[in-house]
Formats: sequence, C-alpha cells, structure tokens
Amino acid sequence: MLHFRVLIHLITFVITLKKFCWLLDVGRLLIGYGIRVLSYVVPAYIAEIQPQNLHGAFTTVNQDKVCKFFVMYYGQMVVLL
Repeated sequence: MLHFRVLIHLITFVITLKKFCWLLDVGRLLIGYGIRVLSYVVPAYIAEIQPQNLHGAFTTVNQDKVCKFFVMYYGQMVVLL
C-alpha cells in the first residue's frame, strides 16, 4: 500500500511540471488507478486475511487512513498548483 502512495506523490510531481498537456491526462489516469487500488483492492485483501472478528476494525482503520491521505493529497495539489 505504501508503494501506491509513493507512486501517487511522484505522479503529482509530474503533473505540476505541466510541460506537456498529455502528461496531465496520463498523470490523472494513473492517480485514478492508484485511488482505485487503495479504495477497493486493499480493503478486500485486508478482509480476506484477517480473522472474522477483526474484519471491521482493520478495514475501518484502512479507510480512515486512505481518507486522511486524500485530504493531504488535495492540500498538496492546492499548494503546488
């Protein structure tokens, strides 16, 4: 999960360079892919590997961290752009 967050930060940096218009589209596409993985695939994987009595706790903590990450990402984009 950490490597997807690093990937999203690198893509954000590429988007801020804005030398070519197609880089904006590619960057946004890749960020959308990263968001999809963080929002859907990771909670499903966590729910599969955790004991049944801990499913809700672990997926809740994961979604909370994902939401906080997106708030930080949005703040970073507002400052950079």
